[in-house]
Amino acid sequence: MERLFSESRRLPRAQLWRKAWIEGDTLVVYCQPEELQQQIEELKEDLAVANQQYRQLQALRIQRRRLQEQVEQEEACERRLIRQLAQQLRF
Repeated sequence: MERLFSESRRLPRAQLWRKAWIEGDTLVVYCQPEELQQQIEELKEDLAVANQQYRQLQALRIQRRRLQEQVEQEEACERRLIRQLAQQLRF
């Protein structure tokens, strides 16, 4: 998640762009106190982008896991079929 947030902050979108980063479970922004509200609004947007990207990444991981499980099931079925065929062979 930290990488996704950093990526969403990579390019400044406003004239008053300040450095922001994640430390553990804390979001840190380097700004003057009077700039804080504006920075909060920009950070909300950046967090929304990072969260959306995270959800997309998670959905892709779930899809990949399901596909992998399907492939493994198909391979297991093929192995069972081959074993059955091998038992029927007579030399």
